[in-house]
Amino acid sequence: MPKHIGDANNENAFTVLPDEGLWSCWTHQCHEKYGRDLISLVRTFYQCSFRDACEFITQTCGAKEVSTLTNDEYNDVSNMLRHNYEQHIEPVSEILMEHLKPRYDYMLARGFTEDILLGSEVGYYEGRTDQSFMRSRIVFPLRHIDGMLVGFIGRTLVDNEAERKNKQIKKWLVSSSLQLNAYLAISNILYNANRAKEISRGKSLILVEGPIDVLKLRMAGFENVCAVLGSSFSRQQEILVRKMGVRVVLPLFDNDKAGNDLCRRVNERFERDIIQVENVELPEGQDPGGLSVEEAKGILNDFLIR
Repeated sequence: MPKHIGDANNENAFTVLPDEGLWSCWTHQCHEKYGRDLISLVRTFYQCSFRDACEFITQTCGAKEVSTLTNDEYNDVSNMLRHNYEQHIEPVSEILMEHLKPRYDYMLARGFTEDILLGSEVGYYEGRTDQSFMRSRIVFPLRHIDGMLVGFIGRTLVDNEAERKNKQIKKWLVSSSLQLNAYLAISNILYNANRAKEISRGKSLILVEGPIDVLKLRMAGFENVCAVLGSSFSRQQEILVRKMGVRVVLPLFDNDKAGNDLCRRVNERFERDIIQVENVELPEGQDPGGLSVEEAKGILNDFLIR
């Protein structure tokens, strides 16, 4: 069983679910970079490309090399992997949406409009169901690309970092439905993909880090935007982008170290690809959610395919 140096005595650092074809690294969360399937395990272990990982697996198993597959055969393999993922997705009850209240003082103070908040299904959660750990948070419903409700992500109203640390308040929380489903980890979702998929087909897709960034760009008139929900861009998120049929990906991440690292990972995934990547740079220390509507329009209008 593989272990990181220094973790030799931790038997629970690496787990495998053979029947589901999944693996997880609980020490360094290595699965968040590429995903949890077999190909991703090979990529993580050998730090190689997707195609090289496929060739390693097929050669090891005595199967046909990936490089000799026809386009139809290659698509069959991709569709099989996608189906293996999607058949494990379980919906969350829409009844939970009734507990989100339109209490928008916090978001209105940050420059967002009631129309965009209502249209995005955003609400304030008072904590009266089994999702009570989301109490007193602004909650964003998370939907699969096909529109199925699969979970929630909630942001605290406490902005002061020192206060959050003192009171042990996490800035963002993810619903239990996403923590317990290995196939449906937060790193395998693109926020707003269900809305952006049609308008982005054959055109541009803007990638940002979080839901608040999505709301600000939608206010500026850009509906072709999705959030990766963190600082990683997984193999499954890459598959979702491909499924949307976009021609150009526009990474628009926070201009800090984490955002720059994320931008580099997106570029690596689409290197020498039919999908082009055009990097959009913000002023240092700035993030999309902090832009004014006019600033967002000024930065993005020149990049988009009409």
